[in-house]
Amino acid sequence: MLKKSNILLAKILTLISVSITSFSFGQKDLLLHFTFNHDVENKSSYNLTVEKFGNTSFTEGRNGLACNALEFNGSNYLSVLHDDAFNQIKNEFTVTSWLKVSKTTNDDHWITLICKGDDLNETTSNPHFRAQAFQNNYQSTVSVNTEFTEYDFDFAKHKIETDKWFHFSLVCSQNIVSVYFNGNKVWSFQYYNNFNSNFSPLYIGRDIPGADEFFVGAIDDLKLFNRSLSETEIINEMYTINDVDFSNEITCSNNIKVYCSKNSCDAEVDYLTTSNSPCVNSKSSVVKGLPSGSLFPVGINKVVLKKTNNNRTKFCQFTIEVIDTISPIINCPKDTVIIAKSLPVKVFTKQPLVYDNCSAINLKKLDTLFTDYGKHHKFYYATDDSGNTSMCEQIIEIKKETAELPPISKPKPTKPIIKDSIITKDSFELTKKIHTVFLYDHKYEDGDIISLFFNSEEIIHKKKIYNKDNKKKDVITAKIELKTGSNFLTIKAWNTGTKGLNTVSIEIYEGEATRKDFLSKRKSPVYNNTIDSEIGIASAINLILK
Repeated sequence: MLKKSNILLAKILTLISVSITSFSFGQKDLLLHFTFNHDVENKSSYNLTVEKFGNTSFTEGRNGLACNALEFNGSNYLSVLHDDAFNQIKNEFTVTSWLKVSKTTNDDHWITLICKGDDLNETTSNPHFRAQAFQNNYQSTVSVNTEFTEYDFDFAKHKIETDKWFHFSLVCSQNIVSVYFNGNKVWSFQYYNNFNSNFSPLYIGRDIPGADEFFVGAIDDLKLFNRSLSETEIINEMYTINDVDFSNEITCSNNIKVYCSKNSCDAEVDYLTTSNSPCVNSKSSVVKGLPSGSLFPVGINKVVLKKTNNNRTKFCQFTIEVIDTISPIINCPKDTVIIAKSLPVKVFTKQPLVYDNCSAINLKKLDTLFTDYGKHHKFYYATDDSGNTSMCEQIIEIKKETAELPPISKPKPTKPIIKDSIITKDSFELTKKIHTVFLYDHKYEDGDIISLFFNSEEIIHKKKIYNKDNKKKDVITAKIELKTGSNFLTIKAWNTGTKGLNTVSIEIYEGEATRKDFLSKRKSPVYNNTIDSEIGIASAINLILK
């Protein structure tokens, strides 16, 4: 404990500590300074490389503030790579620090603060220097290098109290080594030899030469000076405060940009709701927008959080922008040849089939009035709400009718072309060209009548569908051959039956499949779904051949 006179002196020194420090300590005197305020950075003027080893965690410092000290568990430590700055230590140095020593099972307490050496064999230069003390119930020693390890025979008068903060200083001058507890000199011993430098790293919390020893406890505000400090400077160091109060720290998220995935119009986003620092215990609530982990739609989504930490409140506002970069899928009508008696000629073609993962499609096509003969390239452009555009091309060849040409036969009547609005209900990838499609009424057989179109061509015309278990009536069967890319299977409803919507169950098998395969389940379908349609609104499935 400090004497009353020393306490009074310390309070006076605290008032003038800044001026004393700036006057007494040049920037070059302080080789190492670790505040351990949630970092392991060296705060001195020397640019030294620091590495962490083992599980490094922060704990309460000597003033009770979170994350103001580094915890050592008996296996973790810090390493500072060699630098010529350490060669300044020739015959004196000082180490100061606040310590809290943890209780051990055998009550052996190694105050292993600093050791510059990495070889297990002790020599005159290994270590270059160290700051280490040992104390148990029977003995106590102090060591500064291989030559100097001396007993402290009066240690019972200043025994270390475990789990309690105290200020420790080891001062090595040109002729004496001294130890201070809480600003009081508790031990000293004469020493006149110099220190021999090496190129080894400097360890904090670990001492390798002789025997591998680790510090167990917490260290706050560790400093290494290249000279010996006076008692006045030691007391001033003890009262110098380098703590940081993290308790009122509140961190807000930055704006977030993400991209929606294929076949979706949103993205799942997790954002920071509480502090990612163990030093801060903040809580938050969503004032505006969707909570973290939600599916955010395409566009700019605003989020406002109310964050509280102790008695402080802060409103954090940021945006989550979900970007759609997926272009629509567009399939052009087939190329065609038109025989014209004269020009200009107006050509009517089918609309292309279009599918987009997210939004409505703005479909744009070139004029269909042709003023000359030959091949013409007609382009269709599909653009979604995010500005993504796809294009397909149809070739229309205009030929002049001549006398040499055989008479043009009347076109055969074609099957009806679908005029309904089309909604693409699903998209699925396949790897084979040939497939067999089975269609049947879903659950209740209520008189639903459908037509089936494949890539704009009707392949089943106005047929009633039955339950798959109906032994008297067959399910609808169709064979399809896919082309590379998108293929659209479209179901047109002619009625809605007696149970509401026109509901069709569809199963698709690879290759050629029979009704027996379908009913016995000897084969498994590669696709199975139930599709609802309404009168005037057809439903489509996009089958994509890789």
